Amino acid sequence: MVSIEDIPPEVRWEIAAKSSASLAIGYSLAFRQVLNDKVVDKIEESIWAEGGKQVKDIADSLGLPSGNVQEIDETWENSFQHPHSWN
Repeated sequence: MVSIEDIPPEVRWEIAAKSSASLAIGYSLAFRQVLNDKVVDKIEESIWAEGGKQVKDIADSLGLPSGNVQEIDETWENSFQHPHSWN
């Protein structure tokens, strides 16, 4: 049986990122089937805002730039979406 430790960290990260993105898209599509677009947009805005807070907390804990929205966005782009850059 394959252990999680047998899967390279970069591959695990890619699996987690793709799964997370797919989940968000799935929820959006499902919400749009039963709610109007304005309500879904409001829900998604709240979700993304909370996600931004979490990214800031992670950036702070790692000593990465997080002083404003632009720094948090750059931290996300440069670090969190490219785990190989952590080395």
